[in-house]
Amino acid sequence: MDLELIRGNTYYLKTPGSLVGVYRLAEGKCILIDSGDRAGNAGLILDTLRQAGLKVQGIINTHAHADHCAGNHRIQAATNCDIYASALESYAIEEPMIGLYGLYSANPLRVLKNRFLLAEPSWVTYKVESDLTINGESFEILDLRGHSAGQIGVVTPDGVLFAGDSLIQPAILDEFSFLYMIDIAGQLQTLEHLKPRPEIFFLAHGGIIPDVEYAIKRNRDLLDNMTGFIKNLLSVPLTREQIIER
Repeated sequence: MDLELIRGNTYYLKTPGSLVGVYRLAEGKCILIDSGDRAGNAGLILDTLRQAGLKVQGIINTHAHADHCAGNHRIQAATNCDIYASALESYAIEEPMIGLYGLYSANPLRVLKNRFLLAEPSWVTYKVESDLTINGESFEILDLRGHSAGQIGVVTPDGVLFAGDSLIQPAILDEFSFLYMIDIAGQLQTLEHLKPRPEIFFLAHGGIIPDVEYAIKRNRDLLDNMTGFIKNLLSVPLTREQIIER
């Protein structure tokens, strides 16, 4: 596992799954942005940071999906670090089954309670409502709801925006042309909000976005196509199951 520089004191961990953001604080401490998609990588994350002379002081979670917070529990247990998340996402981080109840509208079968969907619970010490100051360093917090109800973006003091899953890399859309959304209206607002942003955009799935304007357009076009397709189907009454069959 490698620690790669983005800009200034902002790095990312090149983990086997979801990428993990790192911001270097003073006195050998650091903040993680998300904690990866596998609890088993927590030890590798800590070892890599230790070799770089860093100890985790906190984790800022962009949202509560397991591929972004799977490492929380073990990293917090090993370091006693703080965890920051929006109020809505904090409930599912502390009680991960909440997310599955919402996804399946019921207690899911055992086979569906897997590491891709169910992280180990961790304690959110700070519910984020506005920008953060940690050890004298300011982090701008953006409301990026859409993919999840309380998703946030994190802008480091170096002008790097960790944007969670608010955007999908165009190369990934070429292969998987479907978007998971919990709030379509919120996602449309998020895409508009992201348009004028000047920062380097970084995604846990795919890293730096080389052309942000193009990525936003591709995501918006796909979302419009999906919603338009469903609206056309609903020229006659259909159940959710019937829509999926089409």
